[in-house]
Amino acid sequence: RVFLLVADFDAKNDSQSEKFAERLPPNLPPQLVIETSPESFQTYYIFDKPRGFSEAKNVAKGLVKFCECDPVSQDLSHVWRLPGLPNWPNKKKIEAGRSPIPFIARVVKSAN
Repeated sequence: RVFLLVADFDAKNDSQSEKFAERLPPNLPPQLVIETSPESFQTYYIFDKPRGFSEAKNVAKGLVKFCECDPVSQDLSHVWRLPGLPNWPNKKKIEAGRSPIPFIARVVKSAN
């Protein structure tokens, strides 16, 4: 069963990741938005009840296509970041200019 979907807007792969809100489905705001590193965001859509794998996979594919977010968002077994935990940059990211100091993932929007 699947409990939620995430649309991943990763700055390393997406020069417009900070404009994620403009790319989300209209009238369907996520229940949670987490900034996982500078200008990288994950938007969480939490289902009211668990969904079957096939149904959730189809919705995930549609979400990726609509939002033009990272295709990893279709991976229903992907491990997503949790707020309050550090996101350590790897060597490649540091060499590309990211600070070696870990970014603490944080909630930027919650439906409360």
